[in-house]
Amino acid sequence: MPASPYFPNRESDQIPWFGNLKTKINNPSYLTPLGTTSGEVTTVQGICTLFIYTLETFLPAVEQFSEACTAFTRQMRKGIGTIALPSAPFWSPPVGAATPAAGLLTALFDMIARWKTAPGYSESIGDDLGILGTTSEATTAAPVLTLDVGPDGVTLRFIKKGHMGISLESQRQGVPGWTFLAIDTDSPYLDNRPPLVPGQAEWREYRARYWDGTPVGDWSAVVRANVG
Repeated sequence: MPASPYFPNRESDQIPWFGNLKTKINNPSYLTPLGTTSGEVTTVQGICTLFIYTLETFLPAVEQFSEACTAFTRQMRKGIGTIALPSAPFWSPPVGAATPAAGLLTALFDMIARWKTAPGYSESIGDDLGILGTTSEATTAAPVLTLDVGPDGVTLRFIKKGHMGISLESQRQGVPGWTFLAIDTDSPYLDNRPPLVPGQAEWREYRARYWDGTPVGDWSAVVRANVG
């Protein structure tokens, strides 16, 4: 049975996940079943608060600042009228947020793993906290591509393993470098492009990375097909 992760891949889904855990872990009736303490609950809430602020407020502000800087530079080069220097976002997490440190998410997952081995842990508690699953995160190892060549083109198959899909690239005989081919969220993918030279056989190579709104993990092994 494939691993079932409880932590969402997409950052937009992680915000409500942290919010739910932050609220539900404050239930005093969970302390004994999970073998935890009020101090650990405070730590968990601080970590959740920090990540919510980072994902929901700070990172979007940084992205907007980057876009504003690009527009500012473009205006300086060839624009007209008056311009103003963009205001940089500043780090200001809310009261109660944990102090940023390396590995905070790993530390949270370690606590959750311990809770799930406590004698009083149950699926109902896990469901309420949003931690049901056989693993914390979906693997970001490289996907495995397999292919078949048929009269309709090259059929590429893959398994998502908890990810949204794959980002697929291709390299064709006679064309230097890798070229983006597609974001595919459902296997298989059919490459039905005609040969570059009509009637002439060519080889094509493919590689892929998992995709969860953005590419993640390593590239797969390269697979090759002879077409035409």
